[in-house]
Formats: sequence, C-alpha cells, structure tokens
Amino acid sequence: MAFIERALADYSVFSNFKNNKPYVRVLEHTSVEFGKDYLFEIVDTSPDIVRILPKFKINDLVGGANVVQYGDLIDMSPSTLRYVKVASTAIVIGGGASFG
Repeated sequence: MAFIERALADYSVFSNFKNNKPYVRVLEHTSVEFGKDYLFEIVDTSPDIVRILPKFKINDLVGGANVVQYGDLIDMSPSTLRYVKVASTAIVIGGGASFG
C-alpha cells in the first residue's frame, strides 16, 4: 500500500511502476523469449488480432514498460504480448470475433 501511495503522490514513481520489484514479480515477469513465443502463436492463430496488434501498445505507454523490438513485427513488452495472447486464445476458443 505504501508504494501505491508513493506512486500517486510522485509522478516519477508512477512513471516507472512496472519496474517495481513486487509488481514485476506478479505482472511484468514475462521473458523476452516467452514474448516471442506468444507473438508467433498470435500470428499463427489470430490474423484479426495481428491486424490490430499496434492498438495494444497503449498498455506500454504507462509505467515504464520493458518494450522489446520483435524483428519487423512489433515493439511491445513481453507482458503485453502475454495479455494479447490470452485474449486471442479466448477468442479462438469462443468461436472467433470480428474486429472492425
């Protein structure tokens, strides 16, 4: 709770909260290699998601995310790729979705 209060009171703390050890341990621990695996699985199974993948980069604009360049495909944090992979799996299992 003390960290949250510091982040709310001090923009420099907030701007790098994704590098805070307890936060990393829970949410920002996805490795670069796993991010690559998630990206390739998204590409292989969810072409509609690939088309809108850059929209998910908004998640990396806050908190000092560890953004990685994945070849010519995208620059995104491995954790954001994990979140997108979970969403794409849910869409595939659920029978698909249409994105406009």
